[in-house]
Amino acid sequence: HIFTYGGGRHVLRSYLSIPPPPSPGMSVVTCKISISDNKASVFVAYRRDSNASSPRSNAGVCCYEMPLPGPSPTQLSAPSARHDLDGRHVPTASLCDAIVSKEEVLFTVARPDGLYTYSNTQKVDVSPIDGSKLAICVVPPPESAGIAREAVSGKAGSCFALVASTDAKSRRDAVDIYDATNKLVVFHLLLSPGHRAVRAAGVTTPPTRSADGTLRNGRSSAVVFTSGGSLVTLTE
Repeated sequence: HIFTYGGGRHVLRSYLSIPPPPSPGMSVVTCKISISDNKASVFVAYRRDSNASSPRSNAGVCCYEMPLPGPSPTQLSAPSARHDLDGRHVPTASLCDAIVSKEEVLFTVARPDGLYTYSNTQKVDVSPIDGSKLAICVVPPPESAGIAREAVSGKAGSCFALVASTDAKSRRDAVDIYDATNKLVVFHLLLSPGHRAVRAAGVTTPPTRSADGTLRNGRSSAVVFTSGGSLVTLTE
């Protein structure tokens, strides 16, 4: 369900019910909301139950569009549009991330053959990273303080992504920072023995002012939460 909150009485009102999963045996894994000038877009990823016997759906990743609610919103009966972006299901929310790029949200899903990125209407990029993955995040470009620096955004909204997986040699979980522009791994780190990668998130800090008064650009980081309760932070 999509709710609105506000107005003179600050009342929580039901605005729209997202349709149920496209086929029986499917459930919602995660959703992300994108807001533009006149509409909202909701990315929804679905998981298919392992024992489901119904025919496969062509909607593993969808985007629903709806008008933005006004001051006195009227409940909608259905989204104004639905875009089926990928027919393959998504097993867990830890394999999804979203990033704001040029005033739109790009939705990324990790699959065994790579990272797939979608706009609200279509697939826009694929980064060919083979292998089973445990968690991913897109590393957002740092906030600029007006200081010239090398451009860091690409088709996926960022040039860098963190991919957590199990190292084939040591059998320990590891994290890799992947450069999507040059198609290579720029950093590799093994987690502590016994620690499993649970979730990952990309964060950025605002510009800061140095002791001499000059402004410095913000910095980008990727954060991994492990099963041992630790936070591993990788900063540019």
